[in-house]
Amino acid sequence: MALVVPGNHSDIIPPPPLQNPPTIEDVGRARLYETNMNLLHLQRGTLANAPTDAECGEVARYALAVVAQHAPADAAPAWFNGALQVALQPILHEVQGLRNGVQDLCNDVQGLRKGVQGLRNE
Repeated sequence: MALVVPGNHSDIIPPPPLQNPPTIEDVGRARLYETNMNLLHLQRGTLANAPTDAECGEVARYALAVVAQHAPADAAPAWFNGALQVALQPILHEVQGLRNGVQDLCNDVQGLRKGVQGLRNE
């Protein structure tokens, strides 16, 4: 779906049409457009043609959509890595317990070998 740049009544020049798919330059231009809108919006008390809340909201939605379309389809969402770490923590704990158990077994076997060697030497 082609994204349409939202207009404004503040004479802020919108970015040119996007490439398909959007490039990193398109992302930068969309974010710059959003920043310019927000800067003028902050001056709404002193500027007669400052962007409205709705215009700023539409431009923010547009910029986020450009970023989303630029991201690879197989990219994990931002929350995924943290959630994965939390989910894996009990498994990693169990694996560490298994490693410790295996090390204990190795130590026991080493002790048995020494005991058998001592018996042979007698």
